Amino acid sequence: MILVKEYRVEYAHRLPDHGGKCKNIHGHSGIVKVAFEGVVQEESGMVADFGHFSWLEELINNLDHSLLLKQDDPIVEVLANFGFRILLLSFPPTAEVLTQYLITNIQHLMVAQDIKGLKLQYVEFVETPGNAVCNFVEGS
Repeated sequence: MILVKEYRVEYAHRLPDHGGKCKNIHGHSGIVKVAFEGVVQEESGMVADFGHFSWLEELINNLDHSLLLKQDDPIVEVLANFGFRILLLSFPPTAEVLTQYLITNIQHLMVAQDIKGLKLQYVEFVETPGNAVCNFVEGS
């Protein structure tokens, strides 16, 4: 059975090497969907308690109301002086690469939190209505 957690994420980013309007700082009302495979437990009747995902919410909340920038973006130094909430990344902050970033971090958190009985299946990042990226975990 597949269990899906869904989170709304308000964020801004820019892609300075993009040839179009995405080179400018702009915002999105994104949706992050994280899917896990598991077995319904006989005692509880659940794959997992939806209320027990605080470990995942902390990761997703790092994106919420943040400006996502590649660490070598020339505007980082200027904006950092104004106290903006900036998440610096080693990669361009595209929906495609953000799904891989989330998969990697979720997998690390699942080990650190000793999460048992769930297998990460995919992360979907809906950047705008009608535009989404779905990244499946290798071997899922």
